[in-house]
Amino acid sequence: MGSLVFKEEDEGAAPPQVLTSRLEIAAILRPLQASQAPLNIIFPEAGSSCFRTFLVELALDEGYLALDELLPKYGNRLLEKTEAFRVESFYEGIQVVWQNHEPVIRDARTAYPCYWARLPSRLTYHQRRRFYRAALISRTDARISDTREDLYLEGKLLDISAGGCKMQIEGQAPAGLKRYKVYQNLIAQLRPGLLEVAVELKHAHYDEARNSTTLGLRFHLNNSGIQRKIESFVNQLQREQRLQRL
Repeated sequence: MGSLVFKEEDEGAAPPQVLTSRLEIAAILRPLQASQAPLNIIFPEAGSSCFRTFLVELALDEGYLALDELLPKYGNRLLEKTEAFRVESFYEGIQVVWQNHEPVIRDARTAYPCYWARLPSRLTYHQRRRFYRAALISRTDARISDTREDLYLEGKLLDISAGGCKMQIEGQAPAGLKRYKVYQNLIAQLRPGLLEVAVELKHAHYDEARNSTTLGLRFHLNNSGIQRKIESFVNQLQREQRLQRL
């Protein structure tokens, strides 16, 4: 089965959160550094000119962060003489924004010069996807069954959100598996207990190199208790994954 693109979890967004705790801010900034996510530097006093950089170091005890030299390079001159700038980044469906109103310090002691700026005291964290999608580090056994279609599939859950999940199965998906069709049962043993819920197939992508198919599934929930169980589990995973970044 070919790849079918879907955006069911990109519709809508949670409201922005303003973080002021240094630990919370550090938990957001560390993944930006580790993944080398691009940062956009915007100078409002220079006609909102926009430049690209990366977060190269965090010195939390001292209250500073280090930015790589800007691209295009003439942005470095603006950075050295302009105190006010805005930083924006987008990482895994999350928009991160903060403001700087203090001078930066150029550090040319190494072969790769950088600029030290104050760690932000306020950072806006905006989850642009409607649902947070939590990766499952310990892959969870799961199966899909539907007696009406004589369907039975076994696999592993890769991630989960309040709205759906991704499941990986070996080999190619059965030819009769249909996009947008609702199947009777997805069954998986999650930490809070057994999950049993109807699911709609949103996409299926076959990876020839791994001989496996990834299924994108949307939950069809008619039970508020199951909905609360899933939301609680996802929120717990989100908290744990944030703490791991501290």
